[in-house]
Amino acid sequence: MERSKKNSVILTLCCLFTLFAMQASTQTNRDRKKLEQEKIKIEEEIKSLKKMLDATSTNHMESIARFQILTNTISKRQQLIENINSNIKGLDGQIKVLVNEVKRLSREHESLRKDYAHMIRAAYANRGRYSKIMFLLASSDFNQAYLRLRYYQQYSEFRKRQAQQIETTQHVLTQRKSTLDSTRARQLEGRQELSNEKTKLQQEQTQQDKLVKSLGAKKTNLEKDIKKKQIAAEKLKKTIEKVIAEEIRLAAERAKKSKSGEKAKPKTDEKSGVFELTPAEQTLAKNFTENRGRLPWPVERGYVVEEYGEHPHPVTRTVKTKNNGIDILSPGNSSAKAIFEGIVSRVIEVPGYNHVVIIRHGSFLSVYSNLLSVNVNVDENVSKGSVIGVIAPDASEKNSMIHFELWRGTTSVNPSEWLLRR
Repeated sequence: MERSKKNSVILTLCCLFTLFAMQASTQTNRDRKKLEQEKIKIEEEIKSLKKMLDATSTNHMESIARFQILTNTISKRQQLIENINSNIKGLDGQIKVLVNEVKRLSREHESLRKDYAHMIRAAYANRGRYSKIMFLLASSDFNQAYLRLRYYQQYSEFRKRQAQQIETTQHVLTQRKSTLDSTRARQLEGRQELSNEKTKLQQEQTQQDKLVKSLGAKKTNLEKDIKKKQIAAEKLKKTIEKVIAEEIRLAAERAKKSKSGEKAKPKTDEKSGVFELTPAEQTLAKNFTENRGRLPWPVERGYVVEEYGEHPHPVTRTVKTKNNGIDILSPGNSSAKAIFEGIVSRVIEVPGYNHVVIIRHGSFLSVYSNLLSVNVNVDENVSKGSVIGVIAPDASEKNSMIHFELWRGTTSVNPSEWLLRR
């Protein structure tokens, strides 16, 4: 009976440990799937960036785009390396758990096997002393005979359970060994992949350094191009400010009419301090504000190659550039899309920016510049995601660059803080 209790305890511990290991494995698998999904997304982004990099030409302004694409690619490559590292660490932990489990199961299996062998040998040694029938007939009364019969039955059941325990433990042990082997194989693949990605990262960093040196040798021409772009940006800014001033005047007129036709008094947008809004426009501005950080991008796919605000030029660090919006590089023939519902305020042409579409969303205005063609008209209502035009191609004609701005009243704001994070 003591041996039976011992074996039952061993089996119980085996089951509990296996259950714990399965739960840990389930959590590990969830983490691994999440890492795999992130990895696939990063790899797709790197592939897209590589395609755009191959499409850029070697003129001065296109080389700036190449530099920014390489910067984004390097950043994504570093994310990929971090992802692979996390996966390897997870596999290391999983291997450690599996190794301990295999050792424990091996010990338990050996203990069960030895106990079973001892029981079989003892039964064989006592086989000639008395038979089952004689053992029962030698009972002093019926109760003793019944108890002896129950003993035989329990002993037989115990032997069956012992055999089943050995078989179950052997099965679990085989499974764990197989899982351990496959996990070690994945770990080896991960380490090889990590090494390959580090090599690619080093190559991209070298490529970027060479590009910086090449552009540095053409500093004079580069500075001329930068100045030309800044002049065009200033013209665009003044044009937008004129449009805003006109929109403020028109908004005041609409508010005045709304006031005379309705009991509800139109309110001035408190945050902009300039637009007088009708109730419908107030609702639109409120909805726009509530979607901060969740607004869709003005392009289906693309990467920011120049951020908002004033910052040193990425190549000529002594020169500072100011951007009232963001520049997004996307594949050729990409369409520009409205980021929110609104009314088309202006469709104009600005030197250096081709066609420009301005959409008003209550007290907000979104500006889509460098369009090759336009699909909307002034005063047209557009919904979120509506195609408003096709973005002009770059010199290679394989990529497109849109300059996107966002204004709140008379102040430009950082579009990246309002658009959905990618």
